[in-house]
Amino acid sequence: MIKLTIPEPTKNKKYYSIYLGPSLKFDFTNKKKAKTFKSHIEILLNNSIETINEIYTDVFNNYRSMYLFINSRFEQIQITNTVNEIEKQFLELTAPMYKTTSNGAYFIYSKLLNLFQEVKNLNRNITAIAFEKRQYTIQKKCSVNTRQLLSELEFLLELKDNLFNNKQIKKINYFLVSMVNILLWWKPVMK
Repeated sequence: MIKLTIPEPTKNKKYYSIYLGPSLKFDFTNKKKAKTFKSHIEILLNNSIETINEIYTDVFNNYRSMYLFINSRFEQIQITNTVNEIEKQFLELTAPMYKTTSNGAYFIYSKLLNLFQEVKNLNRNITAIAFEKRQYTIQKKCSVNTRQLLSELEFLLELKDNLFNNKQIKKINYFLVSMVNILLWWKPVMK
């Protein structure tokens, strides 16, 4: 399975630094703490990409179920373009270039948000078609996908608020440990 990784901590004069944004870095007094922080970030990012992949699979199945109901050539082209964009985003997200860039975690996070937006757009388009064609089963499935997308998007935005905009290491470490525990606990339930 493809795993997202962020760059290793860099050694400065007396600190090990991890960069999470263009102007955001976290300094640690020893390498072990820096690597622990890095592994927590990677776990969160990998859980997010696994979740979006599962949701996208469901949304794509709904799209294929509704395919023959799409009468408008414009809608077909629009949805096909969205599907192509999602596939492109997945390829870009898993590209190895982010492992070497010092802002790799920030780029991965930004790409994840873009990916969520694209899947949300696809799901919204399919929901509209299902509503128009009175396909209630597909509407219900799309509704479930919407709730999952919003829940994961809310989590990612909370991560951004607590991590990318807040440099209080103790709070962040507590937040990361609690989020990892929640994700590990919830993951089997989501399948």
